[in-house]
Amino acid sequence: MCFLKDCPRRRPVILRFCLLGVKMYDAEGEALLMAHALRRIHYTTFRPDDSQFAFVSRNPHCPQLFCHLFVGGQPSEAQVLNLLLCRAFQLQYLARHPEHRGPTLSAPRKSPGVGREPLDPEVVSPSVNALISFRRVPLSVGEEPGAPISADLPPSVSRSASLGTASCYPTLVRKKAIRSKVLRSGAYRSPGSHMQLTAELETCREQEDPPKWILPELSEKMERLQDGVWFCEGMNWEAAMYLLQRDRLGAYFLHTDPVSLGRWTLFTKTQCGVIPYSVCQGQEGSYHLEHLQEEFGSLAALVGHHSGSDSSLLYPLAPGRINPCYEPQEPSAEQSSQVSHGYPQGPCAQNCPPTPQETPQTEVGT
Repeated sequence: MCFLKDCPRRRPVILRFCLLGVKMYDAEGEALLMAHALRRIHYTTFRPDDSQFAFVSRNPHCPQLFCHLFVGGQPSEAQVLNLLLCRAFQLQYLARHPEHRGPTLSAPRKSPGVGREPLDPEVVSPSVNALISFRRVPLSVGEEPGAPISADLPPSVSRSASLGTASCYPTLVRKKAIRSKVLRSGAYRSPGSHMQLTAELETCREQEDPPKWILPELSEKMERLQDGVWFCEGMNWEAAMYLLQRDRLGAYFLHTDPVSLGRWTLFTKTQCGVIPYSVCQGQEGSYHLEHLQEEFGSLAALVGHHSGSDSSLLYPLAPGRINPCYEPQEPSAEQSSQVSHGYPQGPCAQNCPPTPQETPQTEVGT
């Protein structure tokens, strides 16, 4: 990458990412120049000094590897492109290995709020306003506040489960809550009782309909990509450690301390194996590695500093990642006949979900 930074052969292109691979178009976005399946991409990295992003891949039916180098307008563009490909590697691995799915390693997110239909205070009487708290239910995943709620209930829903829906009128909800002994008569006026009712409804919903695991999507936001790649979002700790041990030197991931608030563990691969470093957050919001005096304003600044030559670590952090689902050769004729939903059943492909729709995630001119 250093050797090619002044290469005179260059042209403006547009890169489009999805969970199946990378496509390269001309500057107008009309002519397709290249298309690289994710299973044929072996490695990705970037250099912030020269705003360079590169990935190494092979062509179909060809074991030889080629390096494709792109130059962005600023370092953040090259970093986003690299994070997009790193996150695509992780999501492809999760799609092929559902047994390695688990809770995110990042800090716990705030619980979603509640949503209800807006009411006009000039039209609705105070008594109805007092009862309307029964209509508020926890938002489901991906649901936005104020979204319309269906009034149809499946016949299999029990009376206790129907309390968690917004299809019942306030008076009916209050009567059902009293009959099921979730709430006593008159207790709806107490805020504490409302919180208790909400907790009961959430527990009832979890027992009736356990949450289904949904494969995350690629995001264009820098912070979202960093959280997904650094904390191996959607992957359990054992799988994250398994991939780290098989990655390049300097690869790393972060793990939140489940006991101590404001503490993380930075696992990085070195010549001596995987080494953990404790990351602490000070009272003023700064971040630092334990036993080191250097403080940084964010986790991104800490990672960026220790990725350079001024790092105090045994081995500097590396932005590059190896694709765990890389296939060095095309599958045989027998394996090709087992292709399911666009994912070839190679040595790393098992239990594949339906192929996601190819939607452009980012377009960057280089």
